[in-house]
Amino acid sequence: MNKKLLAAALGLAFAAPVFADSSNVVLYGRVHEALVHSKSDATGAAGSGTTMNDVSSRIGVKGSEDLGGGLSAIFAYEFSVAADANSGVGGRHSYVGFKSNDLGTLVFGKQDGGNDSQAPLYNQASEVAYGVSNNGGFLTTIGGGSGVIGSGITASSVSVINRTQRVNNAIGYANKFGEVEVNVRHAMTGNNDQINAVAGASTGTNENGARQTEVAATWHHGAITLGGGYQDFTYADNVTRTGSDNLDNLYQLVGAYDFGVAKVGLVYGSAKLRNAVAGDDRIADYRLSTWVPINGNTGLTASYGRADQLADPSLKDKVLQVAAYYDFSKRTRTYLGVNQAKADQTTGSDVKTTSVVLGLRHNF
Repeated sequence: MNKKLLAAALGLAFAAPVFADSSNVVLYGRVHEALVHSKSDATGAAGSGTTMNDVSSRIGVKGSEDLGGGLSAIFAYEFSVAADANSGVGGRHSYVGFKSNDLGTLVFGKQDGGNDSQAPLYNQASEVAYGVSNNGGFLTTIGGGSGVIGSGITASSVSVINRTQRVNNAIGYANKFGEVEVNVRHAMTGNNDQINAVAGASTGTNENGARQTEVAATWHHGAITLGGGYQDFTYADNVTRTGSDNLDNLYQLVGAYDFGVAKVGLVYGSAKLRNAVAGDDRIADYRLSTWVPINGNTGLTASYGRADQLADPSLKDKVLQVAAYYDFSKRTRTYLGVNQAKADQTTGSDVKTTSVVLGLRHNF
């Protein structure tokens, strides 16, 4: 028995380098922590205090195999990790697909904006919204998840711009046509793996009973970046929906210009609601931001954003940010910033929360 185990182990040892060379597998990740001190004028001082927060730390594995003729097979698994407490492992993206030098990239699985995965409107908005912490934590610039426009300012939700970042059961495609980049994603967002229910089966929306389709096109020409995107939300039933499920469609426009001494970017989005809220069936958001590089490893960022609240389009969420960063290397960054969030209230004064953030991020 020991001889058989030894032979098997030796066989794997000699075979492993062959497979590793052909499949080009890479282990990567990020550890990102922030020390946050917040002060809120909400009743009871909710949202006030000092905490250490994980900021979208992750670990992943990705790879590719050259199939010849400019075609490669690609894959990736990426997991979230809560580095502040060494807990909370979850899924970020997982996909498999093909990448062609001429025909573009086609991937299948749970998708977001990482690696060759696709999140068309989220990535397009993030490209021209400048920030120091990679769109995570209290200095976030583009929120993701549900596709809600007005986020509702809370201690953990401080971005007025929201786009759908991560979805299950998605088909994604990307390609470049000259100076124009095109990104497409279609996702079945109902209950995972659930088909038409029969007597005694679970209830709820079938996997294909809820769908999201996105397309974005971005033009890059010298110092200019211009783009637009559209997202459609489809449901197979006619149930009256609320919250983020009340969205019918969304379009966005983006633009940026590099002046050399600074970059300026603007994101604008407008969403149509299926059912009017407070007499309004459309909500909108925008964010204006700038990035000023001081030298090769130091710079400043600032931004201002405003959005209609989904619960009442007459009410607004507003965010103002100012931050500075220092890069020790290509992999390690520290930054210091201030985020001030204001949320309109139906009665009484606006709720204002001010957060001072000191962060440290390392990629590996």
